[in-house]
Amino acid sequence: TGVQTCALPICSAGGTFSITSPESISLLGSLEGTGGVGTAGAAAAGALEIDLTRTISNTPGADPIGQLLPQFPNSTPLEIELVDNTQGQTPSGATSNLAVLGVQQINASGIDSLSLTAADQYGTVTGIVSINTSEPLTLGRELVINSPVLTVAPGYNAVLSAPYVQIGSSLESSTVAPTSGLGNLTVNTDQLNLTGVFTLQSMANTSLNSAGDVQLEGTATANGEPLGQLSTAGNLTINAERIYPDTNSEFILTSAPTDGSPTT
Repeated sequence: TGVQTCALPICSAGGTFSITSPESISLLGSLEGTGGVGTAGAAAAGALEIDLTRTISNTPGADPIGQLLPQFPNSTPLEIELVDNTQGQTPSGATSNLAVLGVQQINASGIDSLSLTAADQYGTVTGIVSINTSEPLTLGRELVINSPVLTVAPGYNAVLSAPYVQIGSSLESSTVAPTSGLGNLTVNTDQLNLTGVFTLQSMANTSLNSAGDVQLEGTATANGEPLGQLSTAGNLTINAERIYPDTNSEFILTSAPTDGSPTT
């Protein structure tokens, strides 16, 4: 008897699209990151990483004779802005310190992992991730927001959902005091990690919902002891099976309204 063969479709996972800039990023076209489908099922989809960051590797220093090179001209915050849709928008200015992403484009792209980092390691400007939409952002694998400030614009009800969610700041600790506002944030996940020292701005209500754990992760300080802090001037609600800090970490949860009204 001869050997019988048959053709089977074999799927491959989506790749990673990583974009890094110290001044501006524009993604105004369509995105496609759906994973392949084979006889064994669907593979993992693609990942999108947006890094609007200033680090040692991409910040002007001095020339060989010690003269300081031209520095970044814009002193406004490094801001990643989530909006409904980027269709028809003009690109961000070359030195605008701004990256704009459309939630509708992300949801339609098929990617299942999104990482947003806005930070300045030198602390010259502040990194901000701002949500200016009520369009729910839903991912099949993970969402990471790495920024010292997270804000929701007034009147918007932001909803973020993924099996794993990380919110906080690992590159730059927040020095910004929280302010109250009319924005609302809801996070739905199976595992939530809160990292470093960060501030929630312009939010009336923040609801963090984990079907499993909420892990509180400090980042290294000058004395070597890990420290983390979430600060908000609105109501903060955390629902989880377990809430715990990392070993040897101190983590502070602060809800302090700026207008003197009570919070929950």
